[in-house]
Amino acid sequence: MSTTADHHVFALPKGLCRKCVRAFSRRLRDLPGVVWFHVDAAAGQVLISGDVDLAAAEGMVRELGCS
Repeated sequence: MSTTADHHVFALPKGLCRKCVRAFSRRLRDLPGVVWFHVDAAAGQVLISGDVDLAAAEGMVRELGCS
């Protein structure tokens, strides 16, 4: 994970399938403080913008099977 201002980047496995990307997207929308996000399956990362509880975001990433 890397952080700059209100932008946070989390690593994901590269090449996630569409089903996994949709699952991440649904969960990210529900995180308090998320203003904008982008899941880049090819690069293996998710960019989250907003005042997000980083522990909750990291926990969600781990819960969905990625670290």
